[in-house]
Amino acid sequence: MAMSSCKRPVIAIVGATGTGKSRLAVELAARFNGEIINGDAMQLYDGLPIITNKISLHDQQGIPHHLLGCVKLDEEPWTVEGFVREGSRAIRDIQSRGCLPILVGGTHYYIQALLSQYAGRAFESSGAAAGAKTGTGTASEAEHLTFDELHRRFPILTAPSEEIWARLKEVDPVMANRWHPSDRRRVHRSLTIYLTTGQRASEWYEEQRQAKPAPEDVPDAAPADHPTRIPLRSLSAQASILILWIHVPPDVLHERLDARVHGMLERGLLSEIGTLHAHRPAPHPPPHDPGQAVDKTRGIWVSIGYRQFEAFYHALGAGTASSAELGALKQEAIFRTQVATRQYAKQQTGWIRQKLAQAVTTAGLSGRFFVLDGGGREVEQWRERVFQPAADLVARLLAGHTLPAPATVCPGMVELLAPRHDWDISDRPDLWVRQSCEICGTVALTERAWTLHVQGRRHRRARRQRRRRSLALVIRPTDASGSDDGGLDRAATDDDQDLNQDGLEAS
Repeated sequence: MAMSSCKRPVIAIVGATGTGKSRLAVELAARFNGEIINGDAMQLYDGLPIITNKISLHDQQGIPHHLLGCVKLDEEPWTVEGFVREGSRAIRDIQSRGCLPILVGGTHYYIQALLSQYAGRAFESSGAAAGAKTGTGTASEAEHLTFDELHRRFPILTAPSEEIWARLKEVDPVMANRWHPSDRRRVHRSLTIYLTTGQRASEWYEEQRQAKPAPEDVPDAAPADHPTRIPLRSLSAQASILILWIHVPPDVLHERLDARVHGMLERGLLSEIGTLHAHRPAPHPPPHDPGQAVDKTRGIWVSIGYRQFEAFYHALGAGTASSAELGALKQEAIFRTQVATRQYAKQQTGWIRQKLAQAVTTAGLSGRFFVLDGGGREVEQWRERVFQPAADLVARLLAGHTLPAPATVCPGMVELLAPRHDWDISDRPDLWVRQSCEICGTVALTERAWTLHVQGRRHRRARRQRRRRSLALVIRPTDASGSDDGGLDRAATDDDQDLNQDGLEAS
């Protein structure tokens, strides 16, 4: 089915890793004469299909895929701005041939930045915008600097993360309070904005906040020439956006993801890790770390599985570890990869609920945002809960018909579509409250994060351990018989009371 009454439709499929996004994209493309645009940052890289979970040629079913495997390992990693530029070009190309562009992937800030070209500034995340700024070099010459050139010109950017954060704190304390010192990518980005533009990132954020319209200023169906709508440069008509979110309950998703890690090993994960280890693209090692020839904090090097299996891979190659030691290292690597994958899935879902949902509401696109239940274990459940509802929505969009209310498509999950807040944390510097826990060493960046930490199991356990160590240093009184059992009893009683109190706090 080709496009008909609807002008320039764009379908976006989002969701956590392992929810079936690529499968749905292929099925919809086959039904509606579509072509797929990859929106996953790791799948931009050529080769390495296992560690990036890239869709196989067989599963692509002959559907054209754009921006998939298009970046060589020795090329400069893409920025948000680069993705938006190339994604926009792919959309124009697909639409020029009368086909349906289907954007799919798990790098949601990439997808949101690209969709903002249609939905306008109200739809854009400030975080993604800041990433685009470092790529474009707006108001500076950074546009023409490669990462190596940037590092040679500003050596501080190759320093350890704590040093980069300390420098950021000197020049832009507001942004330093926004990021954790170990969050190298974001700290690096904020400092780069200052070094290459002479403008603090916090000031640029504020400009974006001032330019972004309030939710009440955006009509539900704003025309193409409405000031909140910013069409692509070469488009004369506003696109019709449809966003499909495949959600899988955490218990079901975690089971799938754990099994997927074992499948990756069986298909040759270690071979791909070896490929990455053998690759040394950077001609000039960072001056602060002469032995490191590759910046492993960005690009393909942050793929889940690479860092987690690094110790096992080195031990396997050295040939000095015993079978028992190798077995233990392998199990630890599997466990760490599974944990990292589950955490990543949680972060992806969090972005959708906190960033994307709020942007959809602000841009007046709530009627184009649908959640689908991907938790079924059987083929028929997939067709009933995911494919058929999605196909019906796309068909109605292409025909120019009114879409049903999102609440009627998946009533059991409709509460997920409502943004958790009517604001984006990136737009609320008044909520950036940095607090450090002297017991755990944890750094919280918002009041809510601090509250969750002090009520969390890890903090309560660390506090109990600290209290026990303190009690052990106290000289305990003895009873008349010379026994110190009474002191031990009192210490145990105090600890029991602490445990009870912790239970009350947790509840």
